[in-house]
Amino acid sequence: MAEGHGNPRKKPYFKAIFWGIFSIGLYIAVFINQNTVTDYFTRGGWYAALPIITVFIFSFVHGAFASYLLSCLGIEAVKKKK
Repeated sequence: MAEGHGNPRKKPYFKAIFWGIFSIGLYIAVFINQNTVTDYFTRGGWYAALPIITVFIFSFVHGAFASYLLSCLGIEAVKKKK
């Protein structure tokens, strides 16, 4: 039997949908509150960390969504044999 055909893995549809909705929610929240976001992000001082923190949050959420979406589509990284 060919490798990978004996034990099909369950597709993470729920996780892809959850992270996708979460990602869309983040974008909506920023765009709805763009004046407040711009006000805080341009204050300087310790507020300069806010854009960096925001980018990390968006990157994590979008990365999780993309990973689960690709898994649902059957696209996986090639695993090297030891």
